[in-house]
Amino acid sequence: MNLFQAKSAQFESDGYAIFDNLFPKEDFLAFRCVLKAVIREALARAKNQGEEIPQFTPGCEIEEGLIALRKINPSFAAFVQRVISRSPEFFRLSSNPEMVKATRSLLGLKKNSPLYLLSNGVILTFPNDVANKTSSNFELAWHKDIFFTIPKSQYVHIWVPLLYDATVEIGTLKVIPGSHKEGIGKQKIDINTAYNYRYSLDPGSVKEVEAKSVEVKLGQALIFDYRLAHRSGENTSDRVRCTMLGLMHNASNPNFLPVSTHYSYHGQTPEAYFAEVFDSEDARKIACEQAAPVGEPKGGV
Repeated sequence: MNLFQAKSAQFESDGYAIFDNLFPKEDFLAFRCVLKAVIREALARAKNQGEEIPQFTPGCEIEEGLIALRKINPSFAAFVQRVISRSPEFFRLSSNPEMVKATRSLLGLKKNSPLYLLSNGVILTFPNDVANKTSSNFELAWHKDIFFTIPKSQYVHIWVPLLYDATVEIGTLKVIPGSHKEGIGKQKIDINTAYNYRYSLDPGSVKEVEAKSVEVKLGQALIFDYRLAHRSGENTSDRVRCTMLGLMHNASNPNFLPVSTHYSYHGQTPEAYFAEVFDSEDARKIACEQAAPVGEPKGGV
């Protein structure tokens, strides 16, 4: 039995598998350097807006500067999260060839079977901050991803630490091994909460006594079945947990259909800019169509 066969057996049994040494160290170093640059840009913006920037140790933009930004205003942390999630350095990590090969193996696909990446992004979870539910900070209850993406699709979920090992202290992903065999499970919807928190498993159907915290080292990737019950662990450390989340869909599945992309602008929309340049009343009439919803943190991309 080769490595992929062994991992596929674990994936089928437990609903998840961890793959070692998928990422070159230089890819993580490049990501870290760009993340620091984005944080410095956010700090400069905050200072230009009259915010008082606390002193922190030079070179510790991530460890101290990012936490300072969130304390000043969560919108600056949201700016960092949105920019780094669309950086070439992040795209290089999220499309890592070895991770793609592992995904095709777990899905039972051929070497060149088409995959479709969706919802890939960087998630920041701040220390001891479970009460702050915004787009730059995620602590989720037990859920399955079935209703958060393309209906009736077949896919895997990717979870990768980007800065530090994912230990119990900084927060791991918690899973209930084997829960993928139960399919969709009993779920509920809360239409009065943000999209990321809308769907969750009925607490009475969760076998929490069987839950396991899955520690993942830097360089490893946790890949799990879309039907696996999981939730994020609490960050009780003094550092920011920075992870890659993403979905890889089997584009050969008969039920698969790609999504149409809609962009929300947190500042001036393209139509508003057109109206400003050309004094266009028609552009003014539709200027709000692509504006971000009220209440969304501003300062992102």
